Amino acid sequence: MTGVKIDGIEVAKSIKVKVAEIVNDLKSKGISPCLATVLVGDNPASATYVRNKHKACEEVGILTKDHTPPTDITQDELNKLIEKLNADETVHGILVQLPLPSHLNEFNTTTQILPEKDVDGLTPPNVGLLSIKNPFTWIVAFLLYDLSYYWMHRMHHEIKILWATHSVHHHGEEFNLSTALRQTSTGWLWKWVFYLPMVFLGVPGEVFVTVAGINLVYQFWVHTEHIGHLGFLEKIFITPMNHGIHHAKNKEYIDANYGGVFIIWDRMFGTYIARDPEITPVYGTVSALKSWNPIWANFQIFTTMFKDSMKTKKFSDKIKVWFSKTYWRPDDCIEDKDPKDFYIKYDPVISTDIKVFSFLQLMFTGIVSTSVLFFLSQITYNEIFIYAVAITILSSMTGLLLEGKRYMYFVILMFSVVGILAIELFGVLNTNVLSTTLLSSQLYVNILLVCLIYIYQSYQGFSAARAR
Repeated sequence: MTGVKIDGIEVAKSIKVKVAEIVNDLKSKGISPCLATVLVGDNPASATYVRNKHKACEEVGILTKDHTPPTDITQDELNKLIEKLNADETVHGILVQLPLPSHLNEFNTTTQILPEKDVDGLTPPNVGLLSIKNPFTWIVAFLLYDLSYYWMHRMHHEIKILWATHSVHHHGEEFNLSTALRQTSTGWLWKWVFYLPMVFLGVPGEVFVTVAGINLVYQFWVHTEHIGHLGFLEKIFITPMNHGIHHAKNKEYIDANYGGVFIIWDRMFGTYIARDPEITPVYGTVSALKSWNPIWANFQIFTTMFKDSMKTKKFSDKIKVWFSKTYWRPDDCIEDKDPKDFYIKYDPVISTDIKVFSFLQLMFTGIVSTSVLFFLSQITYNEIFIYAVAITILSSMTGLLLEGKRYMYFVILMFSVVGILAIELFGVLNTNVLSTTLLSSQLYVNILLVCLIYIYQSYQGFSAARAR
């Protein structure tokens, strides 16, 4: 097969000839094609590009209108200019030269242009996206998202490797609002796959993010036992009553009611189960976590699958264990369980000092985490990573302490000392950012409290020795 050499210059000339013929035909009908260009600022490269566009238009007989607003034009002023050009019947095409100055939003700007006047083809309809301004887009996107969520959620309960990422949300042995906040750190691995159909259908990014946010926020309030039956609403929407069934591990209830906002998908696809007045839900996972360690919570199922794949002698089972039903394990890996354990909640006995210290620790950690989100614009990527590591380690150490492991006091003390040295002496974090001040304060408080606890314990031990 031989290649064909294309002469770009000759092709461009032939295109110009054809365009000129079309322009002349339009002019004979009383229509004078006109291109309006918008060049913000004085970028030399952009100015050259626009100048060449004007020259090309002149060669084929297209009129041009040049608009050169100053660099400091506001987004609102630029949008109003585009609205004016949209309304101008003598303008048939609009070209906003990119890039725009950093204070202007390019997406916001280009989507202001009417699709029929969009020369660069950057508006949602011209790139195959549904119109943001059409209410139908939002309604369809909301329904499609919840339908996609249903199948994503259902598959995460039916395929073990997916369940390994989702199980974190089900570890809670109480059904309350805090359960809604138990979110996995590994869900990003494959959840996105289930939403690809929405991308292929042309749902705009901001529409997707908005309906996803609404869907997630809606799910928060349904994690409670304080709201009973809601009548006919339970036939349409996810409610605390039918979602409580989803979190139950009773064999009569398990793997049901997967919807995020609507229960209609479960009714359509046969996964709906109503609460039986005779059967009280038992919450949590069949293989209980029995830990407050957030890192272990994220990797418990992965660890079990890895151990099973190493232990089982049958090669096919080594592969199957990763993609099987969530309850399946190889015959030579099944362990005996005491039926009584099914109803026992994980509740280790801990002293008052651990309760108080852990409460303060978790409160501080929550404040630091929130502050990082508020001051992201002032924090570098490396610093974000350091904050994430510090918050994860502090949370994990607190979790182990809540399990009654008192040696974690010493570990927390050492970590706090090293953290202070890293911040104050080596400058690993920007001390001008409030988040750093808060984290440093937490570490200093940790050192003070742990030392006071050790002193008090020593005093108690000394007093007890003297009493003997």
